[in-house]
This record gives sequence, C-alpha cells and structure tokens, in this order.
Amino acid sequence: MIRLLALAGLLALGACAAEPVEEEQATVSPPAPQLDEKAPEGTMPFATRGLFRATADGAPDPADCTQGETLSIDETGYAIGDASGTIASVETQSRNSIYATFDTQDGEARERFAASDEGRTVRRSTIGPEAETVRYRRCPDA
Repeated sequence: MIRLLALAGLLALGACAAEPVEEEQATVSPPAPQLDEKAPEGTMPFATRGLFRATADGAPDPADCTQGETLSIDETGYAIGDASGTIASVETQSRNSIYATFDTQDGEARERFAASDEGRTVRRSTIGPEAETVRYRRCPDA
C-alpha cells in the first residue's frame, strides 16, 4: 500500500511538470514616444521610423524581419536590402509623412513615406517614370 501511495505521488508531480507552457506573443511596439509630434524639419517623421517588412496583411513574422528586404528608417533616411537613401531636400513634411528627394547609390530619387495605423503601416511611394507604392508593416519586437 505504501508503494502504491509513493507511486501515485510521483505521478502527480510528473503531471505538474508536463503542463503546457504558453509562448509569448510577439508585440509590435509603437514607433516612438513622440508619435503625435512633428519631427524636426528635414528629418523623417517619428511615425515612419523603425523596421518594416513588405506584407499583404498583419504584422510580419519576426523571422522575416531579420533577413532580406526589410525597410529600416531612421531620422536621416532609409535602407532597404542593399539600397539606401539620405534626405537631400524636403518638399513637404507632416507628422505622418514626408515627400523628399533622397541621395541614393543611383543618384537622386524623389520618394514619399507615409505612416498610418498609429505608425504600424508605412507606404513608400517612388515618384517618376517607374512609380510604385509598396505597403510595409512594422516588425514585431524580438
């Protein structure tokens, strides 16, 4: 009988250790504490700064944000893949968007960056004969 009770006790302890552990959900942090403020003239808007990935819907998978075509925006410009651009001149700027000329590896490029959804989404629009707009979503915090 004592052996049976000891065995039951061990099984109960084993069952406690086998409980499933919930994985943490990746969170998407807001772009900056100054989200509602206009950035200084000649700098990228606060709402557009951060790390983004082109995606159709929802936040990108964190693993997708460590490789490939991620869009990184800081106060002076952007980098995507092997390409980058630094602000050369600004045509218009608001707290959520900027329309500017950027110095790139291929010369000057006119582009617009516009944030929406409290900075979770950024649209990058190139201006010119090969104009296009790409939607990016903010990468989750690692």
